[in-house]
Amino acid sequence: MIILEGIRRSGKSYTIEVLKRHFLNLIYYKDLGMRLISGVVDPDSYAIGRDLAYAQFLPNLQWNEDFIKRLLFDRSYWSTYVYGLSWRDNFSRTFFKEHIKRVEKIYGDFLKDIKILFITLTEDDMKKIELMDRKKDRWENTHSDYRIQYKLYNKLFDISNAKIFTLDAFKNEDYIVKTFNNVLND
Repeated sequence: MIILEGIRRSGKSYTIEVLKRHFLNLIYYKDLGMRLISGVVDPDSYAIGRDLAYAQFLPNLQWNEDFIKRLLFDRSYWSTYVYGLSWRDNFSRTFFKEHIKRVEKIYGDFLKDIKILFITLTEDDMKKIELMDRKKDRWENTHSDYRIQYKLYNKLFDISNAKIFTLDAFKNEDYIVKTFNNVLND
C-alpha cells in the first residue's frame, strides 16, 4: 500500500494523473469524507476516526498481497497530523504525535506493507507554490502557510515508523514513473 503525501499545491494531483496513465493496475483511493461532512462534523474528529478505522480494516486484506501492493491512497493519517496542527486548534501537538503512534500500533505488522511517498520541495518550489492562485476549493482561499505545513510533514520523518520514500516536486513524467517503480520494487 502506498500513501502519497505532500502539502497542497505540491503536485499530488499531477503525480496521480501520471501514475494512472502509466500504472493501469493501480487501485486509487481518495477519501471524500471531509467534503461530505463539511460544516456538519468536526474535521479532526472525522479524520481521527477514519485513520483508526483504516488501521483496523486494511490489515484484514493481507491475504490478497497483489491488491495491497496496487492500493494507492491520496493522503492518509499523516495529513491528519499536519492539517490538524496547521489549520485547527482542537488537539495538541502531543495528541497528534500520539495519534500517529496509535494508528501505526494498530496497523501492527501490516505497517511493513505501507510505503509513504512524500513530495519534497526546494526553496524555489516553495516560492512557486506561494505565488500560485489556483482557487481549487475553499481551502485554497483560507490557508496559505505552506511552510508550516511542510515543516510539520518533515517532523513526521522522526515520528512515523512507516517506510518513507521521497519524490521531488514539479518533475517530468519520466522522473515520476522511475521513482514510483523504485517504490513499488522496494
